[in-house]
Parts: sequence; structure tokens; C-alpha cells
Amino acid sequence: MGSGRARGAVLRLDRLLVAAHRRRCPPPALDAPQGDIQLVCGERRARRAPAGQGADAPGWPRRLRGAARRQDRDLQLPPELQQPIDESPAAAAFLAEATASYRKAAVSWVLSAKRAATREQRARQLADDSAAGRLIPPQRYGETPKWVERAAAAAQAAGSDPPR
Repeated sequence: MGSGRARGAVLRLDRLLVAAHRRRCPPPALDAPQGDIQLVCGERRARRAPAGQGADAPGWPRRLRGAARRQDRDLQLPPELQQPIDESPAAAAFLAEATASYRKAAVSWVLSAKRAATREQRARQLADDSAAGRLIPPQRYGETPKWVERAAAAAQAAGSDPPR
């Protein structure tokens, strides 16, 4: 029988909270400019581009224009870590045939190591696995993708190590 009282108390509490929210947060003005950052209830609303314009529009801050695409495109190994791959034509052929997402994952795996010795070891392992037609260890799960067969054939044709 006590559930009716608790339910009524919860409903009253909900009404009090809604009323307090309305007092703290007045509705936005109807003549507020569209596309600007507005502070509503202490929260920052995301700025939206006008219809038909993306984040590359001139009105957006320069630091935000195309930042995600640049970040993905510029992910490369430094020259000292790229050297083991360049020395092996089979590894270079495998990585040339690999998908962009695999190359990005492989470079991220190499660069994510904290110690320089670990980064060098991973770069050598990337070159060895690529020359052998294998995926790097973090990508060896589930079924092997179809592109790996094509890339392994390219590595075998270009280099000395046959795929295992």
C-alpha cells in the first residue's frame, strides 16, 4: 500500500525539478542568430554550419577545417622506422597492396609504443610480417581478409620470402 505514497512523492519531486530547471534556464530568444555558439543552461551547444555547408566552410575556425582528414592522411612512419620496410621490396609490395585502414592501423601500432626500442622492434616486425604475407599481431583475429591473399601474392612476386 505504500507504493502510492512513494509514487506521488516522486511525481511531486519531478515537478519541482522541472520548475527549478525552467527558472534557471529561460528559453532561447526567437531572434537569436543561427549558427552561433549559444550558452543554454551553462552548457555549450555545438556550432552548426549553415545548411549546405560543411565544416570546411570559411566561417569555421581554420584549426577545425578538415582536421580529421588531415590527421588520417598524415599518419606516416618517421624515416628511421620506415627504413626496414624500404629495405625489403616484398614488405613494400605487401603494404602497397594493403588497404588504407590496415596501413593506418599498422603505423599506429608501431608509433603507439612508448619506448624507442619497442618502436624499432615493431617496425622490424611489421617489415618481416609484411614480407612474409602476414598481418601484424593486433590484426590477427577472426577470418583473414581477402585482400591479404592478393597482397601476399604481390609480396611473393616482389621479394625473396614466400608467405607462410
